[in-house]
Amino acid sequence: MFFENLFGNRLRWLILPSILTVSPIPAQDKSAKVDSSTFVQTFGKPLFIYDTYTFPAQNTGKSQVRIFVRFVNDILQFVKVNEADYQARYEVSTEILDEDGGHVAGDIWRQKIATRTYEETNSRNAVNQHEFTFNLEAGSYELRIEVTDLETKRHLVRKDNIDIRNLPNNKIGLSDIIFVDSIKMDSSGITHIVPNMTKTYEEPTSEFAGYFELVSGRQDSVKLRVRIYDEENNALFDDSKAVLGERKRYSEVVKIKGRIETPGHYFFVVEARTLEEKVMVRQDFFIQYAEKKPSLDHTSPALLHAMKYICDSDDYKLITEASGAARRNLIDTFWQQRDPMPKTAENELREEFRRRVEFTMRHFSVTTEGKPGWQTDRGRIYILYGQPSEVRRRSVDIDSNPYEFWYYNDIDRRFVFLDKSGKGAYRLVHKD
Repeated sequence: MFFENLFGNRLRWLILPSILTVSPIPAQDKSAKVDSSTFVQTFGKPLFIYDTYTFPAQNTGKSQVRIFVRFVNDILQFVKVNEADYQARYEVSTEILDEDGGHVAGDIWRQKIATRTYEETNSRNAVNQHEFTFNLEAGSYELRIEVTDLETKRHLVRKDNIDIRNLPNNKIGLSDIIFVDSIKMDSSGITHIVPNMTKTYEEPTSEFAGYFELVSGRQDSVKLRVRIYDEENNALFDDSKAVLGERKRYSEVVKIKGRIETPGHYFFVVEARTLEEKVMVRQDFFIQYAEKKPSLDHTSPALLHAMKYICDSDDYKLITEASGAARRNLIDTFWQQRDPMPKTAENELREEFRRRVEFTMRHFSVTTEGKPGWQTDRGRIYILYGQPSEVRRRSVDIDSNPYEFWYYNDIDRRFVFLDKSGKGAYRLVHKD
């Protein structure tokens, strides 16, 4: 399970002596136990997630804020209403406050949902999605989202600071980029959208694409350029065209699925310009599922960056300051010197390191913070110690923050992670 167990005591160099200075945690709540055989299944999609996007509003001089909220059945309390049906009732409210705490806008949605089986009541695949739209002046606001289970009267509350960009009608303006799993449009605009709020392509059934809108108060055409590039600034997609002219509003869906073969961290950039103006929006995203290459190769930037957890600081600096063939030679030499079985064709230690980094990219990336999995606390612990003996999660209560407890029985260690934001950004808060 661990690097030491896999290759013996000679590889104790891999476990670094210091991790973090962390704070105490509250008493552990009862939670489901997950053994190592089901470890991969433990890390699914967020139980609750939301995101905000700024779009140009129609003829108002304001900006349109679109707020998507999504959560799974598992956080709700279902009651049996007859022999065949289970029912849950909930309320979702959003409120926008100004910098002084004054009410600016808000809306409430009440919903009743029914399922035919008990398994559906606990499903983490059955999702409930709601969209709220407000026209606001450009500026800084506080967003408050509250989900209330009307059966138990328990609340899930999230607060966030949001900045609304100015998208004036007399200039060119670009909306935020929405990554989508599914979208349908006609001449009047969007008729159906399923946003990918994790900004991660992880399911082969997803139509993963980027959607944006462009507005202009000008009569002449606007040059539009869309690029997709990787962490090394290598262009994977680059397309330019002239748009608008007499049209005041233009929207486009750019397919991402199938364009990228390797899992990793990528960037989607839209640029619009005229002779007098230029605007640009950028959003990063992650690829966890790839059709042609199911894993990272040894030239991946993620593998280079993650080496800082296992390298001497001087060695890591030497490697990162080199480039091209010189860097590749230094990396190859590093691993060759630590090959536990030199007579075999494969360097087992290097392959295990690659596998661990890939796992963190697939399961621990936090797109809301632009962090690939290897940069997160869970990713760092997984790279150093491997798969835990067991994992306990406390995440199904609507009125509490999710915790994860990782146990390494072979070395008598425990690590506790807390997702205080509710967006999957787990922080290490305790170790013993």
